[in-house]
Amino acid sequence: MPSFAQNLKLYQICYEGESSKPIHPLLNCYTNKNINHLFENQVILDLRTECDVNDYFGVISTNFEKKNGPLDLQISEIAQFDLYVLPGKCRQKHNVLDVARGFHGDEWISLFEIMAKNLGKSIDNLHTGIYENAVICKTKIFKDYIDNYLKPTVELFENKTTLKLYNRLWSRCQYEGKQTPEQLLVKIGVPFYTYHPFLLERLWSLYYANNEINCNF
Repeated sequence: MPSFAQNLKLYQICYEGESSKPIHPLLNCYTNKNINHLFENQVILDLRTECDVNDYFGVISTNFEKKNGPLDLQISEIAQFDLYVLPGKCRQKHNVLDVARGFHGDEWISLFEIMAKNLGKSIDNLHTGIYENAVICKTKIFKDYIDNYLKPTVELFENKTTLKLYNRLWSRCQYEGKQTPEQLLVKIGVPFYTYHPFLLERLWSLYYANNEINCNF
């Protein structure tokens, strides 16, 4: 019978020309050749089929350790939960909307409301923040998240028939990141951060608020 570790498929996002050595023995390096404005969300969509052949699944940012310190994964602890949020990436009793407004401004709130309405979901109980897509969970949950939250939201974002919304999403988001305008221009086609990744980053928070899930917090 396969061990739990064999049924656990975790990816670290890597890039061509950079070190491909994973930051943890449990991680598999996935070379992202499709870099765009969705950032790691595009990788999650690209790896959707992996959810069909494993019991647990997760995608970890290439810069995780730079932002958060050494990654400590305990298999025995992960196996106790349906959804496991990596250390430091969950905030409880936390007003997700107010915090996001502080980082990204009122336009972010307006766009998030449109995003949630498109999914038919309430934003009234967003009191647990889950950040950086830093989750490992049962694949049935990840598939539900991708198929019923992430994919419909990306389809909304990419729909040019709603041109006003499309242009709002592509406008400059209030955020000071580490990538230079020149780097962003090469990677996503504009010399600034757009709203897409910062809206999608809170999508797990919306998912958690609208589903009953056994989590590690």
